[in-house]
Formats: sequence, structure tokens, C-alpha cells
Amino acid sequence: MSIQMKALSAMLRFQTFRRGDTAASVRAYINRAKVVATPPADLRESHLVTQRLIAGFPTYRVLSRTARTDSTVLYLYGGGYVSGIGPGHWSLISQLADAGMQVEVPIYGLAPRHNHHDAHRFLTAVYRRVVAENSGRPLYFVGDSAGGGLALILAQAAAELRLPKPDRLILISPWLDLSLSNPRIRRVERRDPWLSRITLDMAARAWAPNTMLTHSSVSPIYGDLSDLPPIDLHIGTHDLLYPDAVRFQELAAAAGSVVRLHTCPSGLHIYPLTPTPEGRAATRDIIESLQIA
Repeated sequence: MSIQMKALSAMLRFQTFRRGDTAASVRAYINRAKVVATPPADLRESHLVTQRLIAGFPTYRVLSRTARTDSTVLYLYGGGYVSGIGPGHWSLISQLADAGMQVEVPIYGLAPRHNHHDAHRFLTAVYRRVVAENSGRPLYFVGDSAGGGLALILAQAAAELRLPKPDRLILISPWLDLSLSNPRIRRVERRDPWLSRITLDMAARAWAPNTMLTHSSVSPIYGDLSDLPPIDLHIGTHDLLYPDAVRFQELAAAAGSVVRLHTCPSGLHIYPLTPTPEGRAATRDIIESLQIA
């Protein structure tokens, strides 16, 4: 573990200790007023950024001002379905654009005001639009944490939607099972300085209030894992979601799909988005894997 990763881990653990993960504090966090998600000013200056509405929700397209664009990325950000897009997401998005990819960033509604049904309708509409506008060009899904789960759910729905599958999926610390029922999570939980079971459980129930958390519409690990596009999954061993990533690779392999698991020893949740040597190395690997896909 690098010094930077150790420092980040210590800072997150201290913040979690000060905040306290009680039901009342988590409920207040979930119900707080949401910040309107917009690209930062420096991204707008350095890149071509356009906004449009699809199915009533905003989506942003980010392009390099200089690089030739030869593929499209649908980027689905995480935040436990209760928090919006942040600086780390925009940083990765800008690097994907600089590498010659057109990046579509749909801003889906957050719980408790919105739920997974709203997200499915919106993201399906975005998916259709992106396919129609980019016929013949490679299409990749990239998602982190909750967005990783959404990316996999959307890819699983491709056949039913009569849409072409994405050419590749990049999943960063994906939340694949909202039920958190994997018994191996208990051993990892005490090493994770960021995520807590109580927070994730309450966020899951806010996102899917009338749906079983083991239903494939919210937990894609229970969905059809056959005939998936090639998947690269990046996750750290100090991530509460790590056991489900390992289980997902095993289940997908048994169903005939290929999942390359990139494991960072002692890595934190969404470590590729962190300002650490491990994060920068993972970002380079993600970009290279899409450039040669």
C-alpha cells in the first residue's frame, strides 16, 4: 500500500468515526437536499461539453478539443444511489475524453426522491439515443460503485431492449448485490475505512423500496450472466464489495462469460478514482484496455 493510500485510508476512517454511522445519521444523509450535478468550470474550459435533456433528465457529452474521437463511452457514476457525481468522476471522464472517446454522462435521479424504475426508464432512453447516434462505432460502458451495478443491469437488458450489446464493460468497485448477503463481507467490512453495511443497506432500501434486494433489476449478480461482453473489473481488497466481485467472476465464468478481475492489495473502494499511485496506474490500465478493445 502506498503512503498516499495509507493517508487516504486514515482520513476516511477518522471522518467515519467522527460522523458515526447510526440509523438517524444515515437517514439524515440520505434525505439531505441534493446538489445539482454540473460539470466543473475547468472541465468546460478544457473540453467540449454539451448538455441535453433525455426523458426529462440531463445528460452531458464530453469531448476532447484536440483528440480524434473514435469510440463512445456511456459513463455511469456511483454514490450509493443517494449521492451525485463528484470531482473524481469528472477527472476520469476528462481522461477518457482526452484518449479519444466521446463520453456520455447521464445524470440519473437519486433516492429517496427517485428509484430504480426511474433510472431504468431514463438510462434505457439514453442507451437508445447513444446507439442511434453512434452506429458502427465501438460503444463501451464504464461504471463505478452503484454506477457499476447500473452498467451491468443495462448490458443484461440489451437483448430484451433489442439493442446491440456494448463492446466492453469496465466496472470499478461495482455494487452487484444490494442485499449484502455474502457471508464473506463480514471479514472485509472491518478493513474498509469508507463503506459501512448500515449505510449501504439503508441506501439500498431507499433506492428499491418495493423490490426484493435480490431481484436482478437492482442486483445484477442474480441476473443472466451468460453472453456478456468482455468485462474488466477493478477492485481493492479493503473494499466491502470485494467478496461479491470475486463471486461475480466465478458465476460469470460458470455461465461462459469472461471477467478479468484486477485486484489491488489493500486498495480502497473505487481506488482507480483516488489520487494515489494505485489509482493512477489503474486509470492508465482502463484507458489502454479501451483503446485496444
